[in-house]
Amino acid sequence: MKNWKIKLLYICLFVLLMTAALYRPSNEDFNAWLSTNFNVVCHGSNCYQEEMSERSIPILQTGSFEKSGYLFFSTIQRNFETSEGKHVIIKVIGIYGRFIPIVEENTQYL
Repeated sequence: MKNWKIKLLYICLFVLLMTAALYRPSNEDFNAWLSTNFNVVCHGSNCYQEEMSERSIPILQTGSFEKSGYLFFSTIQRNFETSEGKHVIIKVIGIYGRFIPIVEENTQYL
C-alpha cells in the first residue's frame, strides 16, 4: 500500500517539474509584465513610460541582466534612470509563466 503512494508522489513531482520547464517565462513575457505593472514599454534598449494622456516619457535603461539558463525558472533584472535622474531597479524570478518580484527599488518614480 505504501509503495503506490510513493510512486504517485514521484509522478506528481515529475509532472510539476516538467510543467515548470515548459512554462518558464521569456524576456518578451517580462516586457509584457513590465508594461502591465509599471507602464514601461521597452523595444531593445529603448524604453519609455506611457501615460494616460497618450504621451510617452523616455527613460534610460542603464542595466539589464537575464539568466534564463536555469531549467525551471529565470531571473531578470532591469535598471532604469528616469528623466528626473532617479534610479529604479526591478528584479524578478519567473516561474510557471508568472513573475515574482524580488527587488523593487524606487518604483514610485515610474
